[in-house]
Amino acid sequence: MIDLEPLDCLVLPVVALARGPEDALELQARQRIFDKVRERPGIHFSEIVRELDYAPTTVRYHLSVLEREGVLSSLEVGRYLRYYPREQGERFLRDVLSPEEKRALAMLRQRVPLAVAVELLVNGERTHGQLTTAVGVSPSTMTHHLKRMTQVGVVQQAREGREVHVSLVRPEQVRELLKKYEIKPDLADTAVDVFEDVGL
Repeated sequence: MIDLEPLDCLVLPVVALARGPEDALELQARQRIFDKVRERPGIHFSEIVRELDYAPTTVRYHLSVLEREGVLSSLEVGRYLRYYPREQGERFLRDVLSPEEKRALAMLRQRVPLAVAVELLVNGERTHGQLTTAVGVSPSTMTHHLKRMTQVGVVQQAREGREVHVSLVRPEQVRELLKKYEIKPDLADTAVDVFEDVGL
């Protein structure tokens, strides 16, 4: 069991709680998984497996323990179950992020939604066609991602004649999440330049 009060075990090496070599290795793995989620809120299971190079069964076991102990929470967004850290409140553990922030982060962890968000931060409201050109995807792909971003409350769409206009619902929230969690685009150099224009 993880000692939750105080929560020093979540910040200091949890190996100190080990009762033997095997226990130490297990707790070390759990600490690394927790640290990865704290470092990248909204990360999903496959990313944790890939980045930490643990067996899926190992990651699944430790995530279940961390969730059961209340130090992590999860949220299903689309096809993925994403994980988020919790912190000690005045009396109980609490979520670090609001449900809206969790859903927004889940979108910003993906290449196309991230590019759309950056484009909207830089240029404000854009049409569906302008976003398709700027991001470099097909119209159907853009429609798919905008639908998902609209469902979770990141963007809003309004039809004017034959054009669909898109804007961010909470641009300052998106800007703050990008900055706080240092989410960088895995895109072309021009996208990096755009990040500099946004001031991130």
